[in-house]
Amino acid sequence: MAPIVLAPEIIHNIIYFLTHDHLGFIKDDSWGLIPGCGRYAAIDRIWQDEIECETFASLRLDSDRLLQCNWIVTPRRRRFVRTIKLDVTLPMSGPVGSPETDEERRQNNHRLQVTFEAFLRFMSPWSPADVHQAGIKLYVDTSMPDDAMNRRPVTPRSRKRLAKLERRRASSLWPPAFYWQSYLQ
Repeated sequence: MAPIVLAPEIIHNIIYFLTHDHLGFIKDDSWGLIPGCGRYAAIDRIWQDEIECETFASLRLDSDRLLQCNWIVTPRRRRFVRTIKLDVTLPMSGPVGSPETDEERRQNNHRLQVTFEAFLRFMSPWSPADVHQAGIKLYVDTSMPDDAMNRRPVTPRSRKRLAKLERRRASSLWPPAFYWQSYLQ
């Protein structure tokens, strides 16, 4: 029996709906990449290219991830990168409302310098042929460990949104019920 061959557009749509979930609380037409979608890359070389195109489109890097990136982001995967979000975590500051001291400023500058140097080491082996034709957007975000707690107050509405997102993530890890029935029959 001859294998069934689907058009690339159909394969692309199948892969998109397998790897994305609707995130309606952000925007009505917002779709986000689900965790664990990389497992589908092992199906076929075409699937691998499609899934890696999505998973490597946006990289979120910090000083720890920059050390591992050159082994993960191979020259073939570099062409998929369109956005890099570089997170720089600064050391804890003094009391809230107090001015920044010279020592704190020196520590912050040192942390920024170390992170930027690691980022430039990560990017140095890239050639112009490795870069996506539209280029790469770089976003740099600096924060302190306590910023995550002070960023936004928790409201009942934000708790509902978070719970809804967690339910979607949990349900995306398990196949729908009709698959379970067919497995058991």
